[in-house]
Amino acid sequence: MSMALEIYAWIILVVGIYCLFLSSGNVRFLKRTKPKVDRCKGPKVSVLVPARNEEENIGPLLDSLLDQDYEDYEILVLDDNSTDGTWAILQRYQEEHPDKLRIFHGKPKTNSVINGKTFALSQIEAEAKGTYILATDADTRHVRSSISQGVTMLEDLGLDMLSGFPEERCPTYWGSVIISAMNFATVFYVPMAFSYRHPNEYFTLANGQYICMRREVLESLGGYNAIDRLTCDDVRLAKHFIKNGRRYAMVHVSDLVSCDMYRDTKSAFAGISRSVGGIFPSTKASVVPIFFVALILLGLAVSPVISLLMLIDINSHALPLMVNIIGFALMMYSWYMAARMQRFSKAVSLSYGPALVLTCAMYFYSYAINIQGKPFIWKDREIVTENARKDRKADNRS
Repeated sequence: MSMALEIYAWIILVVGIYCLFLSSGNVRFLKRTKPKVDRCKGPKVSVLVPARNEEENIGPLLDSLLDQDYEDYEILVLDDNSTDGTWAILQRYQEEHPDKLRIFHGKPKTNSVINGKTFALSQIEAEAKGTYILATDADTRHVRSSISQGVTMLEDLGLDMLSGFPEERCPTYWGSVIISAMNFATVFYVPMAFSYRHPNEYFTLANGQYICMRREVLESLGGYNAIDRLTCDDVRLAKHFIKNGRRYAMVHVSDLVSCDMYRDTKSAFAGISRSVGGIFPSTKASVVPIFFVALILLGLAVSPVISLLMLIDINSHALPLMVNIIGFALMMYSWYMAARMQRFSKAVSLSYGPALVLTCAMYFYSYAINIQGKPFIWKDREIVTENARKDRKADNRS
């Protein structure tokens, strides 16, 4: 038992040092890539917004987009078959801003296999006139320099596409902790500077709430139609760019755009689980890597509990206890540093252990949904998983 505790403590220390180097490197990269001077003049930018049942959000979003400091841009909003008052609000805004805003009725989504959001984006993508495209969600809010900084970073870094994590806001503490689980990638997994210099689809992050790209490149790669059958469309689009030799990077945008995506803890859990579900393939065999990852995460999360066990026999475990505490402190600081960079509150940023435990729960929840072939429900619409897709094809053949 003593040997096992000692080995555990040294593992925690090694992981803590690794997290510190990775997260601090990522934070430095995000700060370094932030433009010092914004380009307010340049080629036309087309802002694409798919909106489905967004009567509470679409007005504040348009207010923020219509107040940009960039000179030449257009806003294209597609009402994706909303059943609320979204279209009426869009009509009112277009009457007030006919030179800046164009609105469209979305085509009915008759094929349940196609991703609804990418189907909507593919329709307005075809209407875009800009040299650059900024794709964003209807529940986001943008500061005045959102477009100009996106264009500046795209040009300064020589990129074809960039993305970033907005400031994610949720009214509940636990909902915010669930959303903060996205820091897992920047603390444990993705070296952003390395990914920028050596693009690799295995070290790729993206967030559909803010994606800026060159329209010509997007069209040359088949547009959104190229990924219309895939979940996690934002990450898949970035991977699609990288696979085809295009330049991509994750950048700092949390001070440019915020998002009120989830209204409570339940919707946050379901929503993040939907994204987590695209990480592992939807097969029975994938339970093995999921279990392995969950075991590691739980092992990291329970470090304080292990410290208490060591305190029972402090004379035998003085060194392992100190090593374990230092390792956990490094992991906690790394998580805190990354979370604060994304503008999470101090309380949420300190919730490292609960965030990891909830991440494990979301892995298994999404796996259960996927393996049963059930769809995720988002915006009153099915998001068909890989297994559900296969089941429906089999039903059609029979």
